Amino acid sequence: MPKKTKDDLEIILLRTLRRVIRFVFIKKIRPLQWISGLPNKFRQFRQSMRESARQRNPRRDLKAILSGRFRLDLRSKGTPRVSVVIPLFNRAELTASCLRALAETEGVVIEVIVIDNASSDETNELLEHVNGLRVIRNTENLHFLKAVNQGAKEAQGDYLLIFNNDTEIAPDAIKNAVSLMDENPKYGAVGGRIVNMDGQLQEAGSIIWSDGSCTGYGRGEDPNDYRFQFRRYVDYCSGVFLLTPLERFRSLGGFDERFCPAYYEEVDYCVRLWKAGYPVVYDPTVVIRHHEFASSGNRKAAIALQIQNRKTFVSAHKDWLQFQHAPSKDLTRPRRRSNPSAHRVLVVDDQIPHTWLGAGYPRANRMIHLLLKLGCEVSFFPMMTFGSHDWNKHYKDISREIEIVWPENPNDSNNFFSHWKKRSGHYNTLIVSRPHNLKQLRKAGLDDVLGDTRLAYDAEALFSNREIIQAEVLGNPLSKKEQEELITNEINISLPANVITTVSLPESEHFRKQGHSHVEILNHILYPSPTPESLDTRANLLFVGSLANVNSPNADSMLWFVHKVLPLLEERLSRHVTLEIAGICNQELAKKLNHPSVRLHGRVMDLTELYGSARVFVAPTRFAAGIPLKILEAAAAGLPVVATDILSEQLGWVDGRDLLSSPPEPVPFIEAIAHIYENDILWKSIRKSALKRITEDYSETKFAKGLVRALGINYGPKFSFDNYLTNISRTDKITKVELKINKSQKKRKKSNSVELQANLKDSI
Repeated sequence: MPKKTKDDLEIILLRTLRRVIRFVFIKKIRPLQWISGLPNKFRQFRQSMRESARQRNPRRDLKAILSGRFRLDLRSKGTPRVSVVIPLFNRAELTASCLRALAETEGVVIEVIVIDNASSDETNELLEHVNGLRVIRNTENLHFLKAVNQGAKEAQGDYLLIFNNDTEIAPDAIKNAVSLMDENPKYGAVGGRIVNMDGQLQEAGSIIWSDGSCTGYGRGEDPNDYRFQFRRYVDYCSGVFLLTPLERFRSLGGFDERFCPAYYEEVDYCVRLWKAGYPVVYDPTVVIRHHEFASSGNRKAAIALQIQNRKTFVSAHKDWLQFQHAPSKDLTRPRRRSNPSAHRVLVVDDQIPHTWLGAGYPRANRMIHLLLKLGCEVSFFPMMTFGSHDWNKHYKDISREIEIVWPENPNDSNNFFSHWKKRSGHYNTLIVSRPHNLKQLRKAGLDDVLGDTRLAYDAEALFSNREIIQAEVLGNPLSKKEQEELITNEINISLPANVITTVSLPESEHFRKQGHSHVEILNHILYPSPTPESLDTRANLLFVGSLANVNSPNADSMLWFVHKVLPLLEERLSRHVTLEIAGICNQELAKKLNHPSVRLHGRVMDLTELYGSARVFVAPTRFAAGIPLKILEAAAAGLPVVATDILSEQLGWVDGRDLLSSPPEPVPFIEAIAHIYENDILWKSIRKSALKRITEDYSETKFAKGLVRALGINYGPKFSFDNYLTNISRTDKITKVELKINKSQKKRKKSNSVELQANLKDSI
């Protein structure tokens, strides 16, 4: 090949540059947006490289096993919980990789039952090199369906795992599926996130259309995309990996042999589960890699079988299919099988509401989980995102049934409108929290795209109040006119909202004075759980709160308390007193809080021990807005509180009965602490009264009633919140809907399907 000259290289460079420019302008690429998306594209590339590195080489695995370099050990170490049934016909190299992955299963005892359908390759030799297999050898090829039924008869576990030999399973996949089934005994089957060997998604649960055709949700897309990270009910999951209770499989007659030799048998089985009232669930934490069509041998023949068995399926389930969605390119609604009347809610806030963040996020966390408990379909949109897609971290204290929408370009309001456009008309209610978020979205055009969606503004706190008090504390008080303007400007942001939710009565009155007719108070949800330690063993003071921001009310209160109050308090009590501080702390602030009587713990996930060793909870906040959650949590743990009068006013609690309060001045605050510290009778009295307030004012039922009013949901006059929240799970509700549908189908087979569907929706 001739060596390229300098002129040749210049021509190549110019051609490349021309192609890039043409691509940018023809495709209408915005350069800045494209560049800002590069980090995310790089993360996806790096993830795909890792996936490629993790892929096994089936032929190499087979050669290693047959050469005797190692033996696979699949012996059950105890009573098996799961019976893994794997039909085989040749493709020994795929079976080798499949069994090698199964041997790495962790956290659950399994037995592996292999049904060899008269393989003629190296399969027999391979099976002889694996310890612990239960092998059933057939003299002819019974194919997948009959082989599964054959293996199910021999199974001994609590669960049956229907499995393909062309799969490679993650070590924790079976454990995760079993844990989910154990927690939800009414589930019929669990499937997982199936990823093809090229790194693209095969399916994240599947959709059955009204004509009997099926679509794997997410096919060909990035398996790490947010849409595939939340758990949901689905029409069916593929037989590549399908975990189901063994006795339930047997009681329903196993796979229907009308679908022999294979295809549509798992679709039929999942529909029969739904008809019997047992939901089928997609779980994203169950990850399986799949050589698609590899075990079927002939792709064209496999597709022909699917077409043939689809006709059989339609004939068997006409009554059920009439309620399915018609085939569509929009998969947002069909991807999730749910109550037809489920309220669909999108919640917008700064960040994913982890409980350890403070600043109103614990309340937001409980609110989205209560929405879920009330039967709503919940999606959460964070306006600010940090770091990469660490989904286990994102969902650490968030239910996997909540969809966390992860924007493509971090911290860009256009992300919201892109998502809103894709799901046009999908959401019944949009909840926007915090004034700056609503202001930003309205400025970008939210009012014009809402349509029929109900807008709820969750004030979380009246931030202007905090600014007014802060200015006064810092010696720069605002005039009355400036105060009124500040409050009015904040409240005016919420003018287009259908409903306002606040955390306290005083803040709700501000909105009502500005003309808002529908204002609901949603304070907090707390459960009394007093620590049992006796008063004699308690000696410390406790403060809980985030100190990540040096300019926050928490930071101001701790600096004031440590330097102005604590030294004088020890003199007043004539003893050493330790102040325990729990919460994320800025390094600069930690230096300023360095004191022999102060112990910084950082973030503490479980505060029980600190609550049990403390004698008094201190809340020396000098400016704030909203409801002080940390006071309520301390009171719920049975720890009496000494707080500034601004906090007691926000709570509406009575000084001397529910807590002790004081102006934010050293001497009176010291006397309040000393009074309760030294008076055992007062200590017990305030503890008892505060626990009563928690029980009466911060119950889940009270919050739920306000939330339902805010969303405009009508559950009917006979609906009982207490019974619903205590006894009825989302599984029960979906199952009851399915059973109602089935009963109606039996009674009215000849009825018009449209009329029947309308009647069913009215009856739910």
